[in-house]
Amino acid sequence: MMAGAPLRGKGYAIVCVDRQGTACAIEAPCPLLQVRRPANPHGHVNCTNDYQLSHLADADRRTPEGKANAIARRELLDRLLQQPGDTSAEGMKAVLRRHRTNDAPAICRHAGPDEGFTEYSMIGLPQSGRVLFYHGAPCEGTYEAVCI
Repeated sequence: MMAGAPLRGKGYAIVCVDRQGTACAIEAPCPLLQVRRPANPHGHVNCTNDYQLSHLADADRRTPEGKANAIARRELLDRLLQQPGDTSAEGMKAVLRRHRTNDAPAICRHAGPDEGFTEYSMIGLPQSGRVLFYHGAPCEGTYEAVCI
């Protein structure tokens, strides 16, 4: 994939989960690849459009202002997933459908001040060997189960 499609010079980050529930994130400021293990005590891991490993934080060559929204969304996801709450598929859909409030950025984005939008979202269900996937803003449709 890295050789087959242009990545606009930034690279990518993606979550990987196996059927036993072991999760990690691959952070790839091409051609470098690094693995990030979950810091969350419950094993949750997320990706926003920034590199979370400290030694890769500037690998995308964006200014701090250019990635402030991604960092704020990551911090919000970390807070939401560390507190006790509904970790069912429906609970995770609710997290991904969150819109901007006065004190928190949007997870579900429809363009706006930062010109960002949610292209897709996924929720891993490792015990059943499925991923719930929605292409588009999570609040606009129904997640589809994909067998892995």
